[in-house]
Amino acid sequence: MEDVMEIELVRVPGGTFNMGSSNSEGYASEKPQHEVTVAGFYIGKYQITQEQWQQVMENNPSHFKGGKNLPVETVSWNDAKEFCKKLSRMAGREYRLPTEAEWEYACRAGTTGYYAGDLDDIEWYDKNSRSKTHPVGQKQPNAYGLHDMHGNVWEWCRDWYGAYEAGPDRDPVGPPTGEYRVLRGGSWINYGHACRSAVRCGLLPVTRFSHLGFRVVAGARTPINNEGLEMKIEDKRGPKTSIKYGAFARGTVITLDGNLHYICTENGLVNLRTGALTHYTQKELVKGYEIRKATLVLE
Repeated sequence: MEDVMEIELVRVPGGTFNMGSSNSEGYASEKPQHEVTVAGFYIGKYQITQEQWQQVMENNPSHFKGGKNLPVETVSWNDAKEFCKKLSRMAGREYRLPTEAEWEYACRAGTTGYYAGDLDDIEWYDKNSRSKTHPVGQKQPNAYGLHDMHGNVWEWCRDWYGAYEAGPDRDPVGPPTGEYRVLRGGSWINYGHACRSAVRCGLLPVTRFSHLGFRVVAGARTPINNEGLEMKIEDKRGPKTSIKYGAFARGTVITLDGNLHYICTENGLVNLRTGALTHYTQKELVKGYEIRKATLVLE
């Protein structure tokens, strides 16, 4: 499998904001407005596209096709989570859905009104979408440089959907359990008021519609930990054996059979004594994938 394309990220500085709507505006689900502090984070500049989804998941569930930069849609929360899991393995860093607080903080980008800009300049919604999605990044970004935070497709968030609590909070992650997962931002099918910064929606995590998509938040680049990986060794000089070892990523030195030392490279496992390349059956092994079982053939 080829290296996954880079997800363009924007650094959002940490800070404090008023999350939700005041008593004079919005829906009951957006209240009470409360003070929230979030740490800085990296978030996708754009919604995940169909090309990015295709490269990671090897399929395209979207209803609206015809352009690689169209946002992927018709994906459930479960689907989005699986995408993040696979992308993390491929890229060697953690990718996840944003928390609801991170999402609203990034969407507002320091603003306090309904939208982070002029409605028609920043979003695709029912009055200008022509009843379909549009390639990401065509509308103006907000002050943080993020596109399509309003409209185009609703974006899944990490949190379970639940009522807000009054009082200040720091890096909230929502209720511990629930029935529905949070969506934010509105979409091409919604009227403008439903695409406000504070609007929130909850749907079952298995739900798929042509107006549901997502973007990702990224953590630091770290090796994938494969502690407890079981690897089958097919040794042409003897019987099959089984070993276990720890972290497996590029540059990791591993020991097989007690004295065969290898280093993980782009092309395979290289014998440190002879320089010979060891063949393997799963090329993902050298790219930091979290593999539970694999087979190496020792020549």
